[in-house]
Amino acid sequence: MSELAMKKMTGHLWYLSEELISLALFDDNVPNDTKRLMVRGLQTPSAHAHPPPKRITLETDTIETKNLKDFVTQNTHRFFSITGLPSTFLDKDVDLWSEDEDYQAAKKTVSAMRVTTTLQSEE
Repeated sequence: MSELAMKKMTGHLWYLSEELISLALFDDNVPNDTKRLMVRGLQTPSAHAHPPPKRITLETDTIETKNLKDFVTQNTHRFFSITGLPSTFLDKDVDLWSEDEDYQAAKKTVSAMRVTTTLQSEE
């Protein structure tokens, strides 16, 4: 029963990718300490080929130990290239981001983004 529940839950993580994890940088519910760890993660080489896979695969036995920072790699920078959003604020301390014009502009754009999905058949 728990395996089935875990499989169903991980099926909802289809949107989790090395690029899209950047959206958490603009979430007010994510603590600044977590965002600092995420910024440090931008130096981590990706374990995946370029371009990275569209979605991350998770081992169900390690899912409880994962944090946002664990999904951030050098490929996460691609989010800013793809969207054309500025990333200069990443060079500043997270506590200063709310005062940074580039961060404010990027956050405004990210906040206006709408999620669209394509229904996929269950495997």
